[in-house]
Amino acid sequence: WNLSANFGRVFGTNVDIVGNYSGMSDGKTGNWSIGTPFRYLESRRAISYAGSAADQRIFRFFAEDGGVLDSVTFQNTAFLNNVAYGWAPKVSTSSYLRVAVTAGVRSQTYVRQVDSIPAVGDSVFGTVGGVVSYRAARYAPMTRFNGFGQESIDLSSEASVRLGIAPELFGYERTGIAPGVGGVAARKWRSSWIWASLLATGTFDSSGLDSARVIGNIAFGTKMAERLALGVQIQGGYLDNTAPGTEFDLGFQNVLRSWEPHSFVGRRTIWGTAEQRWYTWDKLFNLVGIGFAGFVDYGGAWYPEQGSRFGGDVGVGLRIGSA
Repeated sequence: WNLSANFGRVFGTNVDIVGNYSGMSDGKTGNWSIGTPFRYLESRRAISYAGSAADQRIFRFFAEDGGVLDSVTFQNTAFLNNVAYGWAPKVSTSSYLRVAVTAGVRSQTYVRQVDSIPAVGDSVFGTVGGVVSYRAARYAPMTRFNGFGQESIDLSSEASVRLGIAPELFGYERTGIAPGVGGVAARKWRSSWIWASLLATGTFDSSGLDSARVIGNIAFGTKMAERLALGVQIQGGYLDNTAPGTEFDLGFQNVLRSWEPHSFVGRRTIWGTAEQRWYTWDKLFNLVGIGFAGFVDYGGAWYPEQGSRFGGDVGVGLRIGSA
């Protein structure tokens, strides 16, 4: 079962209500939220409450020597709650500066089923934090790049700085701080564009670095002719001591396209993809757009205690849409 509900502007107000329940063979999860969001660039205020609960199995996949796939199973139970209030001291039709404060209470545990050893101890604890973000909106009109019609490629610039605090007073074994930075930069010239992003977060306590996540992306697109478009993307990632089930998983989350899910899993990754598109007919028989694509993927994911593993694929695809 997977049931979802999304109610926008309830009873004519600015309040949104969202909920989801998933009952699968691996367990049950649910999440819900209510609040008034930032709806557009000139929005001044936002307030929200969000919660989630889980009682499910989590699989941590890995490949043994020789590429044989194996996994470790964890039982995850969780009840998480978070409130946030944000305001924008500076807004315009093309940019904003926003500030938000957050507070959360959570209870969560991961228990390894084979020996009942907790990977994350069962506890109830609280966090507080804040984030400052800036965005300068910029959109570039382009035809026949991701589809047959005209679209606006989002080439906005963004920057954010965040800090979370997990005090010992709120249930943690040791007081920790969780800084983070994020950014997006993009540029367009003639019929081409380039886009890059970086996200880096970490948690530190008195013993040093507890966990970390760093992900970088770079993408490039160009129109070689009216009906020809080329897209390229490269991503690299680093995880350290993250929760089970959050590892990079190529072939399951994204490329590689012809590989089985979980073929390349781990806390380190680098991969790239390139796709040449040919939008052949906008309205074949006056009904549907038909195009073709040739692509190549290459990359890998691995755990630091194992050797790196890479693979790739080459293929062609059919692109169907409407102008």
